[in-house]
Amino acid sequence: MLMLFIVKQYLKSKLLNPLSAFTQGVKEISADNLDKKLDIKTGDELQKLAEGFNMMTDELKTQMANLAEVTAERERIATELDVAPRIQISMLPKNFSVDERVDLFATMTSTKEVEGDLYDFYKLDENHLFITIADVSSKVVPATLFMVAAITNLRNFTASFKNSDDLKIAIENTNDKLCNNNDDGLFVTAFSEVLDLTTGIFRYVKAVHNPVLFRQRGWEDWQYVQQEIQLEAGDTTLLYTDGVTEAIDLTGKMYSLERLQKFLN
Repeated sequence: MLMLFIVKQYLKSKLLNPLSAFTQGVKEISADNLDKKLDIKTGDELQKLAEGFNMMTDELKTQMANLAEVTAERERIATELDVAPRIQISMLPKNFSVDERVDLFATMTSTKEVEGDLYDFYKLDENHLFITIADVSSKVVPATLFMVAAITNLRNFTASFKNSDDLKIAIENTNDKLCNNNDDGLFVTAFSEVLDLTTGIFRYVKAVHNPVLFRQRGWEDWQYVQQEIQLEAGDTTLLYTDGVTEAIDLTGKMYSLERLQKFLN
């Protein structure tokens, strides 16, 4: 009986008590207490298993902390991406009834959260309508900020127009302004025009942008070559960005300029 008592105490201290402590510790860890450490000093496989659990909980804590940081960053970016489109859309004019002598319409459908496309139009005076369409090189939030800067500077410089020949100067001044402190090398392509509503003369400046499409009433496959076009009642001009011509369908085929020309015709 003495021998049995000694063996029982030995097994209890060397096996049963450590195993009970191990089981209890695992329960606490599974209840999200990752600070719990298994203190098992048996010098055998049970101790190695406990040390492995301790290492696992340390790594799990690190991964959870990293995940929380990444999640917070994604939520911050998502918030920015949610605000940016609203800022972008709010800058674009929506009232197209600027003058009874011209039918005007513009639309922008984004394929991503934030695009760099923009358009703007307003009357310089009673008989001159300014129109611009542009595409900022960057995407997401920087595109919105650069778009706002481009629109603001264009509006400021066109406000000092004396006549429609000042368009070139306004574009040059806007370009110089956008180049200042532009360490990231952002750029914007643009097509700007001034339409004389009394004569139909359409003066424009193309700053590395897609060419304007011009469909003249009664003409086929018109290709413009001059920097000034005489518009008549019923003529149509279409300004666009490469978001149209470079749109890709499910087969990988681009929409293309040729298809856009056919659609306009």
